[in-house]
Amino acid sequence: MQPNGETSVTWGKLRQGAEDAMRPLPLGTRVPVVVTDAEYKRASTGADMVTLKLAVFEGDHINRKFVNVNFVLSPDNPFAMTMFFRRMDAFGINDQVFSQLENVGGGTERHLTIIADLMVQRKAWLTMGEPREYQGTARDNP
Repeated sequence: MQPNGETSVTWGKLRQGAEDAMRPLPLGTRVPVVVTDAEYKRASTGADMVTLKLAVFEGDHINRKFVNVNFVLSPDNPFAMTMFFRRMDAFGINDQVFSQLENVGGGTERHLTIIADLMVQRKAWLTMGEPREYQGTARDNP
């Protein structure tokens, strides 16, 4: 803080931090993450999904954030459903949870909302895939 009460920033350090945050992690990098937020959404295609916000909670990449990590429900695509359940399993949402949901009233939206609520604060390890391009910039692919 300056003598007159104003704050001061180091612009070069801020710029470097911003550039580092946008640089994707290398293919195969493993990071421990925690779910900081999760919610039910409907994709633009009409598919039901759970959307997560994740943060790395320890290690070299601590506090790095991943937003809009989508778990899309695609009942007509067995491969996509395999990936859906594997990803859910990684966060501890397993057969036992899904079996209990069969006894809960309501439809898919209610069930995925319950799952989203259960996912908050759960931890898992992510392995980075090949960076993907989004709006002309290479981005992380968790």
